[in-house]
Amino acid sequence: MTPRPAQGTLPDREALLAACRGWPPTTDSPILAAAVELAELHEIRMSRPDGEAWQIDRARLRWSAAIDHLVASTTPAPSPEAPLHTETLGQIIDRIAQLTALAFAMLIDGLELAFHDIHTQLNDLAKGYEDLAAEVLAGTRRLPVRAPSR
Repeated sequence: MTPRPAQGTLPDREALLAACRGWPPTTDSPILAAAVELAELHEIRMSRPDGEAWQIDRARLRWSAAIDHLVASTTPAPSPEAPLHTETLGQIIDRIAQLTALAFAMLIDGLELAFHDIHTQLNDLAKGYEDLAAEVLAGTRRLPVRAPSR
């Protein structure tokens, strides 16, 4: 059974980035565990031909949906007049995992300029995650509701 995070908590930016880098989470956060899985899936996906990526993409959708379910079940209900964000936290964490895998690939391939560009995008997205997580916890931002993934 997956432990449920405490009511009203979300991983901070540093813990999320560490999880996407493959460092084991220091807490029993199912969201961080899902981030580790997403990062691993992105690493695998980069080595597969596009025609074979559908199974990986399907698994990514399931992990992303699991994150969204955890967020919805453990954070306070937003104010009815709170503005709606364009993405779920699961989608954002999936993009952070993707950029992390891409940054490592650029670094390994010695593509320093590309690495710095991806790293900048990653830091910007992680900061956006942190801001959105604070708004979700404060109830001042709503997230889209996605249909459950199969």
